[in-house]
Amino acid sequence: MTNTDYTNTLLTARNNSPAPEQIQQNYPIPMLFPIILATTCQLASPTGTTSRVQMHQRQAIHLQNGAEILAFDHQSQSLFVIGAGGLTVLKLNPAFRNPLSIRVDQWEGNIPSWEPTSIAIDPRNRGFAAISWIPSPKDQQHGIVTIFDTQTHQVITKLDAGYHPDCIAFSPDGSKLVIANECEPDATDLQGGITIFNLESVTQSSDFQSAPVTGASINFQKPFLSDNADLSTLRISASQQATPWIDIEPEYLAVSNDGVWVSLQENNALARFDFETRIWSSFIPLGSSNAPFDPSDDQTIQIEDQSPIRMLHQPDTIALFESGNTSYILLANEGEQGDSDSIRFHEAIKEGLIDPQVAQSTINLSNANLVISTIDGDTDHDGDIDQPTALGSRSISIHEATTGKQIWNSGSQIELITGMLFPDLYNDADSRSDQSGPEPEGLAIGYIDGKTLGFVGLERTHAILMYDLTNPSAPQFLDAAPLDPSCRPEGLKFIQIDGRSFLAVAAEKCEELILFEIR
Repeated sequence: MTNTDYTNTLLTARNNSPAPEQIQQNYPIPMLFPIILATTCQLASPTGTTSRVQMHQRQAIHLQNGAEILAFDHQSQSLFVIGAGGLTVLKLNPAFRNPLSIRVDQWEGNIPSWEPTSIAIDPRNRGFAAISWIPSPKDQQHGIVTIFDTQTHQVITKLDAGYHPDCIAFSPDGSKLVIANECEPDATDLQGGITIFNLESVTQSSDFQSAPVTGASINFQKPFLSDNADLSTLRISASQQATPWIDIEPEYLAVSNDGVWVSLQENNALARFDFETRIWSSFIPLGSSNAPFDPSDDQTIQIEDQSPIRMLHQPDTIALFESGNTSYILLANEGEQGDSDSIRFHEAIKEGLIDPQVAQSTINLSNANLVISTIDGDTDHDGDIDQPTALGSRSISIHEATTGKQIWNSGSQIELITGMLFPDLYNDADSRSDQSGPEPEGLAIGYIDGKTLGFVGLERTHAILMYDLTNPSAPQFLDAAPLDPSCRPEGLKFIQIDGRSFLAVAAEKCEELILFEIR
């Protein structure tokens, strides 16, 4: 069954809804849901100041190389999609009934036994793109970046990256190419960081051969730390307290012309690197939140207050956007469960990790199987956990780009909305509620008719949500689109071409590229 076949019934139900603010009237849900939704979620009105923009699925196409991360080249009007099997290139022609057509699915630039992790297209239209690759095992040698021609698809050169390059991005002016070297340990835990390539002298793709480009490796030690940098504020594993820089794992990049914001997912933080001063100018610990959530995989939807249990944010994808001449950062607070720092709540109590009074007053049949952190929540520093902490806040949030300060968090909205609209898809048929729930992961930003739109892919709820971010302190939920239960949205890309707007979604597991028109 294709994604298109599966979603017809769900999309019909969604599209028959008069407006998002009336969804509670159209779906049989627990009585508590509309009350919570009304107090937590700004909803766009079709008759108010915000017109109702929706996602309309146009096409879903299976890719034999897989589909995880994607980029769009305006010059060739092509989508470049990477998956476990390598690169696929697709032509996008909005005038066709099926706008997507495969151009290349047997790319000679694939590296046998290496895995592609990220792809980016040069924003200055110099005719090249970059793909990052990790070896197997990933911590025994550096990863590499291949630079290839976007017209001929021929590899131009290969650049050295750090250990486990997980994300790659150009600065908007094309002067920098930045790689996030996560250095996720396999057998050995090594230093993570970023690599920066200066591309100011590159005017065309052939320049890489005539004037070799070298990268600057940036770690989390002096001289790259500002005088007031305090790594002890980050979430660091017990074994690396004396050497915290070893435990920092860059996940995703949001690059501007003067610097880069980096999500440190395992460390529950954001970091900012300044290009001019060449230092990490700030580290922003993200703390935890206490919105109602569903902690149980009992095949029922129970979104309730779980105090004193809190949730770490742990963002994966982050994205910069502009509103009112001010820059903001959108975070997808997915969560990350490491083998060495997580445990089921009831097991933690059995092993004596939880303060006895807290254990007695908190545990119940609903939350007993919830996965919590073993290294967070010792508020009185006596060696046991006083505040059980789940991994991932099941939300998206917005931060000021100048200070890193949070100005908005969606709280319980994602579970509430998907629990009402798509109960069969909710948290992977409720099997993930005791872990990180919907796992918001991929993000995209788009601009239509003066509005700033934010899209979020829910890996475990198999759906895409769309928000109006024009007022960053009070975003409005606009629409939700379901995918097939076999599809896990990973990479999202907003595209404008020939006066029309699209969202392309790379979905792993089902290995499909799914195209929505936004109107």
